[in-house]
Amino acid sequence: LDAVFQKAALIVHGCGAGTCHQVARSGKPSVGLSGFLEQECNGMALERLGISRHFTLKSLYNDRSVESDLSELIVSFFHSQATFADPEKLLEVQRAIQHEETSAHHAFRQKLSQLARS
Repeated sequence: LDAVFQKAALIVHGCGAGTCHQVARSGKPSVGLSGFLEQECNGMALERLGISRHFTLKSLYNDRSVESDLSELIVSFFHSQATFADPEKLLEVQRAIQHEETSAHHAFRQKLSQLARS
């Protein structure tokens, strides 16, 4: 997905944990559509970070104004990306995740080296 996300202007996703991680890592704004509690928590977390907008599928089915809000949100994104997600927040989250991944990768390689020596 990384290669696809890099080409996208806006990512629309289902708020799974792995996808949310990749979305945050991509530095791209997104719209999350959750159907289950775990997905809802993930989507709300991205929204609290200021890098995504989140909607539940239940709200889309039950409230036509939410469907209209979602449509307007996506259309407005392509007219004015700056109002959708804070670009500085996107970059800040992207860098933090890349730093954590680099640190975790380095720690993993050190552990492998230690195991190889014993």
